[in-house]
Amino acid sequence: MAKVTVSKKKIIAAAAGAILIAAAGIGTYKLTAGSAVKVQKAAVTRLAVRDTYTQEGKLSAGGRYQVLSEVSGAVAEICVKENDAVHAGDLLYRIDDSNYRYSKEQAENAVAGLEAQLEASRIGQMMTSSPTEYLQSLQKETEAARAAFQTAQTSYNAAQALYAAGDISLVEYEQLAAQYRSAQAAYDQARQRSEQSASYLQKLEAEGIDQETINEQFYGSETRQLEAQINGQKAGISQLADMIRKCEVRADRDGRVVSLPVKDLSMVQPGQLCLEMSGMEEAAAEADVLTSIAPYLAVGDPVEVKLTLRGRDEIWKGSISEVYDYAEKGISALGLDEYRVHVKARIENSGSLENSTGPDADAAATPGSSSPLWSRDGYGVDMTFTLFDEADALTVPSGAVFTAEGVDYVYAVESGRAVRKKITVEYKSASLVVLDESASEVHEGDTVIDQVDTKGIYEGVSLR
Repeated sequence: MAKVTVSKKKIIAAAAGAILIAAAGIGTYKLTAGSAVKVQKAAVTRLAVRDTYTQEGKLSAGGRYQVLSEVSGAVAEICVKENDAVHAGDLLYRIDDSNYRYSKEQAENAVAGLEAQLEASRIGQMMTSSPTEYLQSLQKETEAARAAFQTAQTSYNAAQALYAAGDISLVEYEQLAAQYRSAQAAYDQARQRSEQSASYLQKLEAEGIDQETINEQFYGSETRQLEAQINGQKAGISQLADMIRKCEVRADRDGRVVSLPVKDLSMVQPGQLCLEMSGMEEAAAEADVLTSIAPYLAVGDPVEVKLTLRGRDEIWKGSISEVYDYAEKGISALGLDEYRVHVKARIENSGSLENSTGPDADAAATPGSSSPLWSRDGYGVDMTFTLFDEADALTVPSGAVFTAEGVDYVYAVESGRAVRKKITVEYKSASLVVLDESASEVHEGDTVIDQVDTKGIYEGVSLR
């Protein structure tokens, strides 16, 4: 009788326990004697894990730069054509420099004239007793220069009519024109010098200072004025010489001619785009990666760049040189908004074809026009980034991991039951999760439930 009573109590207690478990939401179905959840198990294993991500990108052969004109003039010669490879120092095109050369010659003549005036001034100061007498000599020089200018002007006016009628040659006409301009410059200089000297003498006399001081300041001013004019003309000559040099436009680096707007121009002005080149300083590849990938990329990480043309793969090794700090919004292939981060990679040994296949695989290229990389600036490529690479990683299947309240767990199998264990995820791929062993409660050789989304799995459940 007592034995039966005890059995009834056990049955009642078991039933009550099952009701409490169901009410608490721990299980999803009623347990019966010997019931267990059927699961698949997996071992916590050490593996070599390497995960990559491939994104379409493009080649960039050192970037592009523009050649803008620094001078004005007619286009005299174009020495290159589009797609030509050029080297630093090669002549690209030439602008007619005749106007600059003429201006430089005029400035040199002006310097010679001013230096002659300076010498005459010094001699005149010694040979005249006063500034008034010196001014009279200047007025005579001015009159002589005016007469010479009028004569040259008459000859020039006549030459214009004769040249228009074909009675004199272009050379004769240009000679008379040059004489006219030279006489005009000499007359203008002499007149200005006389007028400025007279004005300065009047100013000194109005100040009421003694004659000796007037003489000293007047002659000193004359000398300083001429010296300043000479220095100004010499500075102009130096600038004109620089402009003449810039009429011959040469490449300042190795590169390839991408576009040549100057070929369609007859005249150029300063700042006008004349030529565009792609440089060869550094070969690179660029791509826009998803924001979910960008956190796994860092400067220095390895990159593989592959270009496929006509069944031939050209593969280069490289490393990430820059990861932008911001993302740009775009549209996915499905028409949805997505954000991507721009990444640049420096290509190593870009003059050779590493691991290439195809009929030209043995053709080692060198930087220049023959290099496949330099000649394919802007071509599309596949860029493969290494997201994770560890030879001895502690892993579990991705399906074994679940998250509760921001903490990652797995269910270990211990004595035929599910035991929840905390883990720290180091890296997660589509099929594997790499664990930080020092911060996880499972270790190599432990057994875990492979698919934790199996119905009926909870802490302590019996497993089969």
